[in-house]
Amino acid sequence: MNITKYFELKKEIELNTDLELFENEFINSEYKNFSFYRSGSNQFTVEAKISVGTVRINNYKSIPITTTLELSKRGDQNYATLRNGIGLNSIIITISILVILIMLAIFSGSNEAIGIVTISLISLVWFWLIFRGQEEILQACVIKSIKDINQKYEENNF
Repeated sequence: MNITKYFELKKEIELNTDLELFENEFINSEYKNFSFYRSGSNQFTVEAKISVGTVRINNYKSIPITTTLELSKRGDQNYATLRNGIGLNSIIITISILVILIMLAIFSGSNEAIGIVTISLISLVWFWLIFRGQEEILQACVIKSIKDINQKYEENNF
């Protein structure tokens, strides 16, 4: 059983154009809510320009909320796939909370530790939900842009 599938956020959109035309249109467009850079062949890393949980405003250097856009062809159909795994933000928060929990287990009494463990676990879930929500918003913005490109291509071909 692959447990990572429960932590992955994945959405796929059919493209109405060939990959080269889509990629050119995607690269040459301006986007209000996100920026991107090429991270591989037919692959882009998309970053949110604004992120509440990571204090990112107008590309201020912090750990951004990101998603991966991958362009692929299966048979005669082209696809854009957006994918998020467990982000660096979640890993940093989890490690921080685990360090706090280990320190509490070593240096405090059991009554205090139970309360702090409970608060730490609630905080972990809370931050994960905040980051996941922002990742979903970012993906929705990218999907809207992809659909706009699809619609533009349909209008020009019919």
